[in-house]
Amino acid sequence: MPADALAVLAQIETSCESWLRWCAAAAPADAADATGSKSVIPDGLPPAILGKVRAASAAVADLHRAVTDELVARRPGRAVRHRYRSAGE
Repeated sequence: MPADALAVLAQIETSCESWLRWCAAAAPADAADATGSKSVIPDGLPPAILGKVRAASAAVADLHRAVTDELVARRPGRAVRHRYRSAGE
């Protein structure tokens, strides 16, 4: 575990991005991406589980936003990965 706050924030940022990438790849089976690729989530996954995954993803996206904002505040020249930020941020 990192000893300083900046390292912990960077580790949280990386973990959030990993989750968000997984969720982007594992969208519900009825949603194909722009290339026509289908989901990696099996069709039989219960709706309650999918709902929890969506809720967790929203919470992780909020955490990611807060962490990247704090990293920018602490290190103004730091590059921010915008792929997982909502439009306009």
